[in-house]
Amino acid sequence: PIVHGLLFERFLNPERVTMPDVDIDFADTRRDEVLEYVRQKYGIDHVVQICTFGTLAARAAVKDVGRAYGIPFLEMNSLAKLIPDRPGTKLKDALGADELKAAYEGNQTYRTIIDSALKLEGKARHVSIHACGVVITQESATQYTAVQRAPKDESIIITQYGAKTLEALGLLKIDFLGLTNLTVIQTTLEIIKRFCGRDVDLATVPLDDAETYRLLQRGDTTGVFQLESAGMRRYLKQLKPTEFGDIIAMCALYRPGPMDAIPDYIKRKHNPDLITYDVPELQPFLEETYGIIVYQEQVQRVVQEFAGFSLGAGYLLIKAVAKKIPSLLKEQREKFIKGARERGHRQETAEKIFALIEPFSGYGFNKSHSTGYAFIAYQTAYLKARFPTEFMAALLSSDAQRTDRIMIEIEECKAMGIAVLPPDINESLKDFTPIPAEQGRKKSTTMSAIRFGLAAIKGIGESSVGQIIAVREDGGPFTSIEDFARRMPSKLLNKKTIEALAKSGALDGLADRRILLEHYEKVIDFCKASGDAGGGQADLFGQMEGGIATATIEFPKTPNATTLEKLKWEKETLGMYVSNHPLAGLKKYIGKKAQLIGNLTAKDAGKSITLAGIEEGLKRIMTKKGETMAVLTLEDPTGKMEVTLFPRIYSDAQKFLDQPDTVLVIGGTLDVRGGQLQLRAEALKRASLSTMITRAQEEGFFDEEEAKRGIVRMRPEEMQEETIELVD
Repeated sequence: PIVHGLLFERFLNPERVTMPDVDIDFADTRRDEVLEYVRQKYGIDHVVQICTFGTLAARAAVKDVGRAYGIPFLEMNSLAKLIPDRPGTKLKDALGADELKAAYEGNQTYRTIIDSALKLEGKARHVSIHACGVVITQESATQYTAVQRAPKDESIIITQYGAKTLEALGLLKIDFLGLTNLTVIQTTLEIIKRFCGRDVDLATVPLDDAETYRLLQRGDTTGVFQLESAGMRRYLKQLKPTEFGDIIAMCALYRPGPMDAIPDYIKRKHNPDLITYDVPELQPFLEETYGIIVYQEQVQRVVQEFAGFSLGAGYLLIKAVAKKIPSLLKEQREKFIKGARERGHRQETAEKIFALIEPFSGYGFNKSHSTGYAFIAYQTAYLKARFPTEFMAALLSSDAQRTDRIMIEIEECKAMGIAVLPPDINESLKDFTPIPAEQGRKKSTTMSAIRFGLAAIKGIGESSVGQIIAVREDGGPFTSIEDFARRMPSKLLNKKTIEALAKSGALDGLADRRILLEHYEKVIDFCKASGDAGGGQADLFGQMEGGIATATIEFPKTPNATTLEKLKWEKETLGMYVSNHPLAGLKKYIGKKAQLIGNLTAKDAGKSITLAGIEEGLKRIMTKKGETMAVLTLEDPTGKMEVTLFPRIYSDAQKFLDQPDTVLVIGGTLDVRGGQLQLRAEALKRASLSTMITRAQEEGFFDEEEAKRGIVRMRPEEMQEETIELVD
């Protein structure tokens, strides 16, 4: 706090009449552990989580009333869909739309439902647990507030007053926040310890690490706390941060209001001649931010020095001015100018300084908060720069349930030169697992690739994963499919497990995927004949000791799985293509026949275009007329785009959807909806993917190198048009 000029009075001061606002971040996987500790420390009846009241929005009010009147769900759902699905939409305003108005005026039942919903809209519907708020009381909590058991977990006690009421009662409210980034940091340190044998103490990490700042200057901040957004990346590349203070400033400035000052901040950093002070006396307070007011603490120090305010009173001035209440504003202005005059400053100077403070107070950020953010940002950036594979493995593990994030992070790994591989029965742990550099390479302090964890495989439960890893760690790596079948418990090695492991690629080191899928029963029979390894059973006559140890499984002659089959199975069991991509190598060929998604921008809206790619997802929608349409996600070698298939097109296209070995060629008009490019389909044809690969090879438009390494795409923000002010 002292090194960075932080003020204790910003947190607690005798002039503040309310309790301090305490927000504490914990690793999200350990938040419940901390809550339990606090309960044990202060007493279960002294630590209570805060309730929150869910209110009826327009759509929910209509649905709930319709349910009470016994209207069929589908009918009520159709009526509710006539209300715009936008936060803050009022039912009264929605009635201005033609379709809802017609339903209201033309159907007495609907009129009754909507009239009732208008009365209920905005009313409390249910009680639930506040996402992070907790009160800690001196006496038993029941001395201050009614309490109840949480609706979905009766072991949790919650208040029956909301947060604002509890604060008005003078109770201490603390926000126990679960922060995924802290979990990523902890997991990274554990991975480094396990695989590299190093203990990294982040408390001793220097804040001037050159490699970390090079990473920030490149904008390579996927997974870096607070610095990950597209706009922040662009600003970092312009700012080229060189010191910790730059990170603190960016964490404070990159938010509505002060964001407008970022270009000026960047220019002044790179050109000191541009640094000016509207009032020269402000230089000592604004020097660290190149003459720009960035932090609330700067204002506190200014009013202390110029007008004799205490630091606590300075904070109250900031809060009062921010509320923009004329009477409060006038009171604080007069108090400041009077204090400044008493300390020998001119009236004109005092008025000028207050005029600078006034607009800032509405959006200024507190430096203590920003510094805390900056420390986490720096630590994540440091780990990514110095231990890239370990960090990315931890990041992938933290987002294991979010396929959209996993795909972004895998692209980031590719851009960093880190291979992401399918799971492996001998190398994968439960979560994403870093693996050492290839044999023959000089051993480094970091890993070279990441494997999917066994828990990522659909169809394999957590218990099964634990058993597989335990057997492997107990007896060493599995040397063959026979060794695997011999050592695994027969109750575990069933058809479902073998299929899931084989399709995901986890058994590639032991046998071909198609062989295992077509002849899984031979593996099961061999396992049973070997005796239940988990139960320690053996052949009654001891005959297996000599025979089964050397026996092999005789598989019928079976062709190996093709690349496209492997990719299809990976998508089925892992949720995405991992070992490669069906379109790898086809960028030039597809670009010759159609437009590439990655090359399209909002400037192309309204044009008739043709896209070619594979089906990545499909959402079917029922229209008001009872017809089926769909929104298709199409993927080509450069990106993805949503394609709207209206009923007629969808009807014609159904036979081509969800089919193997298929490339969809879609013609239509490019639209922009919700800020995103979208194709309105007008024609759809099917092409064979395998035939397309053959033709691309014959015509010299197949990229063999790309086919080997897989597709490496630009980051999404690099494909978007600039929407922020750039420095000259």
